Amino acid sequence: MKEEHLANGEELQSYFIRRIETFLQSRNRLLIGWDEILEGGLAPNATVMSRRGMSGGIAAAKADHDVVMAPTEWTYFDYPNTTVEKVYSFEPVPKELTAAQVAHVLGAQAQMWSDTHPSEDRIDALVYPRAAALAEVVWSPATNRNYDAFVVRLQPHLRRLAALGVRYKPLSTPGTVVGHWTTEHTSPTPKVGDWPPAQGLKGAGRYDITFQYERGQSRYQIHAVEIVQDGKVLATDKHFGWTGASDNLNVYQVALPQLSDTPLTLRATVSTDWGPDSHGRIMIRKTQ
Repeated sequence: MKEEHLANGEELQSYFIRRIETFLQSRNRLLIGWDEILEGGLAPNATVMSRRGMSGGIAAAKADHDVVMAPTEWTYFDYPNTTVEKVYSFEPVPKELTAAQVAHVLGAQAQMWSDTHPSEDRIDALVYPRAAALAEVVWSPATNRNYDAFVVRLQPHLRRLAALGVRYKPLSTPGTVVGHWTTEHTSPTPKVGDWPPAQGLKGAGRYDITFQYERGQSRYQIHAVEIVQDGKVLATDKHFGWTGASDNLNVYQVALPQLSDTPLTLRATVSTDWGPDSHGRIMIRKTQ
């Protein structure tokens, strides 16, 4: 580092990437790398895979570098709770770019890391039909996209997948969204969070409360769930579960008596496994 006058690890990384690029070009190959290669300065002809959100891809395109959009929030198919509708909502061409800069967006890519999903059946269920949603996103203009119409057109394709023996995950609705968690509701140590009013709870009966991770570096850990009305706990489910790159017991079940008209509050004791960066939604579905 001293000989090359490199000030820090980022500059050392950039020095290494530039040397590798020269080597690749000498063999008629081009360099492509995750958006970490932005740190310390890009190699002259590098293509950037923007995985940590869209910002890396935007910065690279503005610097006249080619880009493949692959952000975790929409395109990491090893994350089980990214819904088909969420994938379909992805727009790989950022509005921040000029027409000339948009030309550097080569497209998008989905990732399916199999280290925590080793079986073929599990991988099938994670990839399909989300891959079909992403395919339509990258092959059609945003003005032509309609999720409801896509679901109708998807049905024959699902039958083709079934005939091929692909164990895809059926489309399902886990319930009504009653709240989201953000950094406001996270802590490495357990803390209590309230989500009032819990509109998905209507009348006496049994309910599933599902915590669905959407993005962030930390999984969300749930220690207990309570339904509260006028300061009184009406129902509770206490067990340890989590949601993140994989799920474990992240559905909580409560049984409610006949309710008054006073609003209900969903209360949960929660934590993260590392840092505050965790975002997701909470769904409620009546089961009986």
